[in-house]
Formats: sequence, C-alpha cells, structure tokens
Amino acid sequence: MDVIINGNFHVTNHIKGYFEKKVMKFEKLFPSPVTIHANVLHEGNGYTVETSFITGKKTFHLKEQGQQPLEAIDKIIDKLERVIFKEKDIKQERRSKKSLKDLEFAIDDGEDTVEYEINLINIKPIPVEEAKMMLDENKYDFYPFVNDETGKINIIFKKKDRYGLFVQNK
Repeated sequence: MDVIINGNFHVTNHIKGYFEKKVMKFEKLFPSPVTIHANVLHEGNGYTVETSFITGKKTFHLKEQGQQPLEAIDKIIDKLERVIFKEKDIKQERRSKKSLKDLEFAIDDGEDTVEYEINLINIKPIPVEEAKMMLDENKYDFYPFVNDETGKINIIFKKKDRYGLFVQNK
C-alpha cells in the first residue's frame, strides 16, 4: 500500500505515522495495489483532510474537517471505512444474487414434500443490541451474527416473552 501525505504546513512524522497506521487496516481488503493520497490542510482555526483512495478499479474521494489534524484524520478514516465496507457489501450482494437468485429446494421424505427457501445474509461484526434490533425487524425467530466484542458467531433468538443467545464456544 502506497501512502502519500502532503499539506500546506509542515506535516510532522507523528501525523504521517498516525495516518499510515490507520489506513494499513484496509490493506488486507484489497488484493491489488492500493494508493492513498492525503492532503492535510490548515484552514483558519481548523484542519481539513482530503483523501483519494485508489484501488485497481475504484477511486474514493473523501473530505473531513476537525479542530486538530488527528481529529480530522480519525473522521476521514471512519468515513473511509464505511464507504469501503458498503462497497464490499454491495459487491458481495451482487455476486450472491447472480448465483443464488430465488433459490429454493424441496425434500421428498416419502410421504410429504417439504419446500425450503434459502435466505442469504451478510454476517458481519455487530453489537448484541443491534442484532436484537435486526431480529425484531425480521420475520424470523432467530438472527445469526458475529459479536463485535468477542469476534465469535452468536445467534440471538426469540422465546415467548424473552430473548436467548447462542454463543460459539471456541
């Protein structure tokens, strides 16, 4: 990953190192070489960070402001993370819809034929409370997710008057 940082003031090694450390977490998400251009600008009594995140096929341009340069960098990293994961989710959704669109199957057990429907979900790290909200929005009695605190697979489910949680053991 190539990281290029410029500014209209002396951008210290601390600021450069901080930015590079933050963007390195995106390196594993892209197989092709990635280039990030960042421009840190001192404007009035605040700072603006403009970035261009260039992958093989896509380029993301983002801009954020903050009172301090590190604050603006944190904001731009959060925004960049949301954009990248949204783009990855869209790509995955397109791929899965093409290959498994409206997939249903039936099992004949000799007496009755039972029809099954396959539903595709994106399992991503979320808090338990968000999983509970997703369960309430769903028409199903359970919702699988990756717990963002533990990194383990959990399944939240509804009982008559309460919720339950299955947690991955190892």
